[in-house]
Amino acid sequence: PLDECDPDKSGACTINAEGGRCPPLDENITLIVPSGAVDTDTTFSFTDTGSGYEIETILGEAQSVMGIQLESGAESFGAPVTIIFTWDDVNNDGYVEIDGVQTFIRETALMVLKDDAIITSRCSSNTCNCLTPPGQCVDGGCRCSLADNYFEIDVTSFSNFVLIAPVDTDGDGVPDNFDELEDNCPHVSNPDQKDPDEDGAGDE
Repeated sequence: PLDECDPDKSGACTINAEGGRCPPLDENITLIVPSGAVDTDTTFSFTDTGSGYEIETILGEAQSVMGIQLESGAESFGAPVTIIFTWDDVNNDGYVEIDGVQTFIRETALMVLKDDAIITSRCSSNTCNCLTPPGQCVDGGCRCSLADNYFEIDVTSFSNFVLIAPVDTDGDGVPDNFDELEDNCPHVSNPDQKDPDEDGAGDE
């Protein structure tokens, strides 16, 4: 699929100084605005940017699990706003399901991209961290759960946010090409990366 805005998955909500929650898009992405984040009625608009497309990051090839373009009538917030991504794993096997379809995306590989920057660590052992540069994700404002299938971040500015994972074509847990890891046989599962003849290509 292409990285395009779907007009059927766009909307807006108005939140006042008391704070509130924007309804989720496809029950997967929710926006929570705390009390004091805005000082008057403020419109928050959002567009689901889809899933399944590949993204070239500074660490290598990644794929979109879900994404959202966020805009607000406020130039800045008096308190961080929380974005919550949730996903399905009906059979509880540790792999993400998209639109009811099983994928090779491991929950432990999930992280968040803002524009062109990866702003969180992976969701490992139910913990995650905000990464540099500062200001992209509030320090201490990253939380995730592999049991409850959510990844949430606190942010102080809006843009395009995408829940991503490294591309892993054969689902063996070794990325095709990401963060200095490169699968020596990306189309056939070989998690041990055996290469007895040392020709650079994995052997079955």
